[in-house]
Amino acid sequence: MKRIVGLAMLPLLICSLAFAQGKAAEKKAPEKAKTTEKAPELVGSKSSKIYHTATCKAAQRIDAKNKVTFKDADEAAAAGYAPCKMCKPPAGKAPEKAPEKKAPEKKQPEGKK
Repeated sequence: MKRIVGLAMLPLLICSLAFAQGKAAEKKAPEKAKTTEKAPELVGSKSSKIYHTATCKAAQRIDAKNKVTFKDADEAAAAGYAPCKMCKPPAGKAPEKAPEKKAPEKKQPEGKK
């Protein structure tokens, strides 16, 4: 009888061990992700002037002759590229332009009545 009870408990024991190992792996995984995490590579298209993350479907369709890579969003914005609306890469800050000077307005000569 003890042998039958012992065999009946075997699947329960195996399941509990597998569950415990899964929980241990979940706790270790975030630590590993923190050390290998890096900024996403940004890819732009010369023809559309839009930049994407490298994993964006639109970025994967860019022709090799039109593909440009950027190290960060600020570099892409400085080159005049806008972020993709599908993958939503980080937005960069474009360098500020000097305010444009307006030409003085010319006065219209008064016409005859």
